[in-house]
Amino acid sequence: VDARPALFRPPQGLRTPPFTAGWRRTRGLTCVTWSVRGFDSRPTTANAIVARVERALVPGAIVTLHDGTGLGGGTDRAPTLAALERILATCAARGLRCVTVEEGLRA
Repeated sequence: VDARPALFRPPQGLRTPPFTAGWRRTRGLTCVTWSVRGFDSRPTTANAIVARVERALVPGAIVTLHDGTGLGGGTDRAPTLAALERILATCAARGLRCVTVEEGLRA
């Protein structure tokens, strides 16, 4: 099994610096960003995350959520986890299926 990464999400979505493009190209990485983000890497509420994400949930959407560490560290991840439960329920109600990025790119 080849364990080398094939996908790259640039930090903070910054794709413009020339070194980033060259670095990705020399390593054969595909750049993947998002179509909606929860802005959950900073202190927020589950309701705010859900409101931002749900209005952009369409087939093929790529949602970015974080583990709660944020740039300054220590951000509570409880709002993200609570929002995720609601977002997944909305996906199911809309007939959307959650897949990995790799699977979505193959579709």
